[in-house]
Amino acid sequence: MAIQFNILRARKIKTLGRIYAVAAHNLRLRSQANIEEARTKDNQVIFDSLNFDRQERGGLYKSLIAYYDELQIKRKQDNVLMYEYVVTASPEFFQGKTPSQVKEWADHQSKFFQEQFGQNYKVAFLHLDEKTPHLHIICSTEIKSVKKYKNRYGTCEKETWSLNSKHIDPEFLVALHDKHAEWNKKYNLSRGVRGLQASHQELKDFYKEVHRLQSLDYTGKATEYLKGQLEPKSKLGWVPLKFVFGLVDKFMGRFAKLQKKLIQAKKDLEDLRKKQVQDYYDWQKYKESHRKYTTELPYLAKKVEQQAKEIEKMRLELVQAQLKAQVLEIKPSPDHKPKIEPKIEPVATRKAGMSFGR
Repeated sequence: MAIQFNILRARKIKTLGRIYAVAAHNLRLRSQANIEEARTKDNQVIFDSLNFDRQERGGLYKSLIAYYDELQIKRKQDNVLMYEYVVTASPEFFQGKTPSQVKEWADHQSKFFQEQFGQNYKVAFLHLDEKTPHLHIICSTEIKSVKKYKNRYGTCEKETWSLNSKHIDPEFLVALHDKHAEWNKKYNLSRGVRGLQASHQELKDFYKEVHRLQSLDYTGKATEYLKGQLEPKSKLGWVPLKFVFGLVDKFMGRFAKLQKKLIQAKKDLEDLRKKQVQDYYDWQKYKESHRKYTTELPYLAKKVEQQAKEIEKMRLELVQAQLKAQVLEIKPSPDHKPKIEPKIEPVATRKAGMSFGR
């Protein structure tokens, strides 16, 4: 079974135009080539604390700015206005999943962001009209600070709000990905391999490349080829029809072979990419296992040594206890009365004053 990955991406949004574009994309307020319009009605906004207008592109921006204004935040030109997180999984994970199962997965992701970001978690869009279900999650960047100052009444404190996303650095995002992968272990989804330089291609760039390939003038290429082959013959005043058909067949044969090679090359490249990911993943697992082994081995050795000392101590205590028991058995108790053996006098063989003789 192929490894199924947990996927999490993040990008910062700093301008009004980008917020408009995010709203237009997520609310399907513009036409897009990669969506199935018949399924757009299945898309959902599963969380919305801004209560923004979903019928216009500026609805998200207006509600977000109104929220910041309510907190009396002074926005600066270089402020990050919000972060957009995209959450999904390998396409194979969603195969055979019912709509309710996909919704349960989406709600589980929503709960994760609510726990991690608290009130900064603002909106979550669930898209079901693309090839792979996924979530677009919007998080604001306001933080609260407490300023102390003195006046004639003494020391006072004042809460202020500002936009600050400096803590959302690469280390924060790596840790967030780790936590998110741990959160999704119940679905048997694996974290992406650390250090693997996989790049994400924007949809607009992808479709630009598709249109470029589709617009290549294969007919013009064929005409140039035939012209180059026929021109020398035409100077002689004649070109056999059989020769022309032969050239066409030859060109089409070459084109078909090249096309077949291209398809096979793309397949081989995709297989190689999958193998590379698998190898990196296996290597990472081995590395993690080896690290765990090398860090735990000294600890286990020390623990065994301590247990051996404890066993030796217990053995000595047992020997001492046995010796003490033997001593107690030999030593008489205080109330012990020893037996007095009767003194046996030797029988006299001769009485005083008596003599024996002849």
